[in-house]
Amino acid sequence: MELKEVIGRRRTIRFFLPFRPVERTKLQKMLEAARRSSCVGNVMNVRGIVIWKEQASDELLKAITPPLGYQQMQTAPVFILWYNETAAYDVEKWISDLHRLAETRRIGVNVESTKAQIDRGLRPAFGAMWKQAAVAPLAFMDVGQAIAQATLVAYDEGLSTCCMSSPRLEQIGRLLDLPESAVPVCLQA
Repeated sequence: MELKEVIGRRRTIRFFLPFRPVERTKLQKMLEAARRSSCVGNVMNVRGIVIWKEQASDELLKAITPPLGYQQMQTAPVFILWYNETAAYDVEKWISDLHRLAETRRIGVNVESTKAQIDRGLRPAFGAMWKQAAVAPLAFMDVGQAIAQATLVAYDEGLSTCCMSSPRLEQIGRLLDLPESAVPVCLQA
């Protein structure tokens, strides 16, 4: 299917057939599409956790499916919790990732001079602002782009989806034992 057709036909679905299984390969394709999304600074801060309803604890299901409203959360057989991993912005990780890009000749022309430029110019700049960048609008834009790509692939694979936000996202994150550096963004049914 052509991209413009997928964009034009895709809809948010708020009722699912709970008895219809979701193939793991289709979810894997969604996760791969999210991983390949554009990312400011090549940080790769987007994370997703797949939650299979039949394998989730009662406490987790209660947090995901509130008693009032959210019909889609009551009927969806699987969810993805998407979050921003702020630790991906750690200056040492960021610089190390850029060095690897230079070593594999994906940035720069000369490996050693590119690494020197990274250390001279980018390390001081990133070092001064990485904690702010980890929670800046661009970080969350990257998460949104990843979710959008996953959503389009889901449609192309014959899956329906719906993204939800909730005051319970933090609680869901705690139940999934996310690291303190994780900022839950949305739950996708």
